[in-house]
Amino acid sequence: MLKTFMTQTHTVSQDIGLVDSAEAMTLAESARWISKTAGVPEPHISTLHRWATHGVRGVRLQTTRVGARFWTTAASLAEFLDALNGGKEYRPAHEPKWETASFSQDVRRAQIEAACIDIDRICGGVE
Repeated sequence: MLKTFMTQTHTVSQDIGLVDSAEAMTLAESARWISKTAGVPEPHISTLHRWATHGVRGVRLQTTRVGARFWTTAASLAEFLDALNGGKEYRPAHEPKWETASFSQDVRRAQIEAACIDIDRICGGVE
């Protein structure tokens, strides 16, 4: 079946079996979609290319190649991310530094105070 789909600036006609043509987007557009949807920094296009060609933990992003471009959809991206995250919402692997900085400083202060007390105890308060 011949399908035609449009994105912001592209119109492509190709015999594809991906999904509805109105939803198709390039990997660059997909990176922006991920950023807007998940509220995370935009992944590099090479990351999405790797997801499409090699996959992650046995899961590959569903795409269609038209010429030199890979095309996918929001539904395919959502399926891919759900498969990787086990259907859970996205959460960063590590806490952002700006949220843990005050905790780290408090812990460090407590460690310094404990070390000073140990030094005073060991030295016997000698000045």
